[in-house]
Parts: sequence; C-alpha cells; structure tokens
Amino acid sequence: LRRSGGKVRPSVQDILLGVGRRWKVHMHVRVIPMASVPREDQALQKWILGVFEEKDELLEHYKVHGCFPGETFPVEKPGIRMLVSNLMVFTVIALAVTLGCHATYSYFLSS
Repeated sequence: LRRSGGKVRPSVQDILLGVGRRWKVHMHVRVIPMASVPREDQALQKWILGVFEEKDELLEHYKVHGCFPGETFPVEKPGIRMLVSNLMVFTVIALAVTLGCHATYSYFLSS
C-alpha cells in the first residue's frame, strides 16, 4: 500500500491479486473501431484531441457526480478464484518468456 495526498492507495499487485483491503474502482470503457480512426496525420491529430476532450468531460462528470455517465455493470469481487487465476496467467507468461529466451539463446549458440 502507498500513501499519496493523505490517502492510502492500492498498488497494482494489491488490485490484481485481490488481497488486503477492498478497493472501489470506477472505469469507463469504450471500444473504438479501427475503421473510425483517421489515417491522415492532421485528421488523426484532430481526432486524438477530441478523444482527450471527451476524457476530460468524463473526468469532470465523475468529480461532480461520483460516477461516469451511462449504464453501469458490476464486476466480480476478487477472491481466491481470481488469485489462483491470476497466478496461473502470470506463471504461463513467465514460462513462455523463459522458454522463448532459452530458445533464442540456444539458437545463437548453435550459429
């Protein structure tokens, strides 16, 4: 746990592993189809600035109302099942990276 501005803030590990205190987390998720993203530089720059303006409006709404606008969906609270699931994912990723590095190292030794 970390202290910031007089408040206790969770670390990424606290949130992912679901241990310790319970944390209330608010997220706003929006899917942006790649087809709607401009490809020309100037159009892309204008589009990105618009996305950041929308983000600022969402944050302002959150500061005033304590929630994001629109429909909300509850998320499963972390528990032992999430802890085991995350540990399995981390283990698989670590094994894949280790095996990939070993294979690369072996390849360069044999060359």
